[in-house]
Amino acid sequence: MAGRVEDIESHSQIDGTLPNQPFSEEELKTMGVLDPSDTLFAISIFLGSQRGGAETFIEGYSVTFQNPSGEISEIKFLRKSIVTFGDIDQKIRSREEKRRYLSERGIRVPRFFGTKSGDIFEEFIESPVDVSSIVRSIDSNGQMNEDLIGQLSKIASVLDGEGFRPVSPGFLGDLVFDGKVFYFVDFGSDLGPPNPSQPNSVSINFLLGAFHNPKVRELLLKDYQAEL
Repeated sequence: MAGRVEDIESHSQIDGTLPNQPFSEEELKTMGVLDPSDTLFAISIFLGSQRGGAETFIEGYSVTFQNPSGEISEIKFLRKSIVTFGDIDQKIRSREEKRRYLSERGIRVPRFFGTKSGDIFEEFIESPVDVSSIVRSIDSNGQMNEDLIGQLSKIASVLDGEGFRPVSPGFLGDLVFDGKVFYFVDFGSDLGPPNPSQPNSVSINFLLGAFHNPKVRELLLKDYQAEL
């Protein structure tokens, strides 16, 4: 579904109330989207509700606010609504446990703001280029970016070493790239649970299968083995 922007009027008086706003200023502060001393000006939807995976719909919000020094800034976050059979609260707990698990092992993840009524709220990562384009660039054009190759190898080594078994086509579809760093953004059932007592080679095999350049594959495997 194509996104549409619905601007909620900016208020001229600093009172923290906006007509028909999806979140109050106090809620945004409680979630950590805003600092306690910030003042909410406006909220808009920059991403209309759309399927975000097998179990989720996502919607994106942009918040305009003023900090105590008078600077006007913007922050974007996502609402991920869980749509699945079974215990939704348990599904949410499982996702957040995996988010923390990967973060504690050095994989970058979006900032987590909170949950409410079956929804997860997290930081939106601006992605100027999609991951598949980066893979093609490294592989086809011979652009040997050792830092990016190292980041991908690190992710694969953590997933395999901790016993995750992501389903085909692997973990690359669960990443976004902010121009410098890969972020892991999908912690749903396709990732599976950790099982550190049974490490595997699922993710490195997926990763090697995404590249054909022998020099890239050699560097990926070298970095991967160094991380184990």
